[in-house]
Amino acid sequence: MAEKEVEQQPQSEPPKAKAGGKSPMMLIIGGAGVFVLAVVIFSLQLGVFSDSNVKPGALTADSLAQAADTAHHEEAEEEEADPYQALFEGYGGEDESGLMSDTAIVRDSIEKSVWFIQQKQDLDRQIAQMELEKTQLNTLKSQVEALMDRKKSMEEGNISQMAKLYEGMGTEELVPILSNLTDAQVSVLISKMKKAKASEVLGKMAPERAARITQYIISMSE
Repeated sequence: MAEKEVEQQPQSEPPKAKAGGKSPMMLIIGGAGVFVLAVVIFSLQLGVFSDSNVKPGALTADSLAQAADTAHHEEAEEEEADPYQALFEGYGGEDESGLMSDTAIVRDSIEKSVWFIQQKQDLDRQIAQMELEKTQLNTLKSQVEALMDRKKSMEEGNISQMAKLYEGMGTEELVPILSNLTDAQVSVLISKMKKAKASEVLGKMAPERAARITQYIISMSE
């Protein structure tokens, strides 16, 4: 009896969706639309849908997938290129710093060479000036020696003339005149006289002075 009642009980209908509620299908479609919109915006930023790549109205799921793959590939290439770029930039920096160091060394060498050349030129000028002064001193020395020789010749000539003049005088007249002269002057005059006259004059002088004059004449001949 119970089984018959169960069979005769009408089957319940599935619950109807509430008014204003969202079904799961609508949520899936909405999520897919958001994803497609995000992919399109990302592709536009990367230039996938530029005039050279696609035409208007040609957007498909395959083209979107290809655009995403291309963007990922380009990003990977940029990441791989960065280490090499940094390597080359670092190498270039070292080379540039090395070049600057070499330039500084060359500049320092040039400055030192210029300094040594200037010092050598100054030294050469000083040596030339010293040689000129030495030549001038030798010239002056020669002139002084010539004047001294001339003076000596004149003195000797005058002494010889005076000696001859005194030889013509008498011994008694000559001795008082010689007493007013120095021993050196008398010695020079007597050395220019004839031996006979010189002996007479010395004989008339005081013995002390005659001895001094004789010693002086001997020292002159040595």
